[in-house]
Amino acid sequence: VAPLNTGINSTIEDQNNALRIRAPGVFPTGVNQPFSISAWIYLRATCNAIFGNAGTPIASTEFLLKAENGAYRVTGWGGFRDSGGSAKYNEWALVTVTYDGTTIKLYENEALRIDHPQSLTITYDEFTVGSLGGACGGGGRMAYDDVRFYNRAISEDEIAELIVSRDGIRYNSNHNVPEYFDSNRWVAMTP
Repeated sequence: VAPLNTGINSTIEDQNNALRIRAPGVFPTGVNQPFSISAWIYLRATCNAIFGNAGTPIASTEFLLKAENGAYRVTGWGGFRDSGGSAKYNEWALVTVTYDGTTIKLYENEALRIDHPQSLTITYDEFTVGSLGGACGGGGRMAYDDVRFYNRAISEDEIAELIVSRDGIRYNSNHNVPEYFDSNRWVAMTP
């Protein structure tokens, strides 16, 4: 799993024989704070917790993305639930959730699957990837790569760049230089 961000301390735990990565101090707390999360995922089971924020106990999660019975579901114990699209199993997909302070959006690769207006209050700052235990908690039954957390809603163009940059480098034919993606923009590689 790629680092979530420079300087973030995280722990990897065994939760009911499934992996969970916990990183405190990542989720923005407060009312309607923007964020985005993206990760390349490979689903192996029909019910998986993918990522969310976590409190103590873990069941007090306020935001959660999971794949359940062939669909993605964005849930919050604060009352919102929405599902849409067909979750891809046994293949890699870039899954991105954006929240601009008023609307939750979920993209699978570049396809918009969920677009749901929502007020969201976050009190727990811990970002959790993988198993939350209990029903649909089996995050260990999937693979993750290049997990990214942003303190803003990223655009559809930025999501497209994440797909293009899966291998990290592209060739810019307009400027005749290779470029790498630094999580925010393409940067020319100079000798």
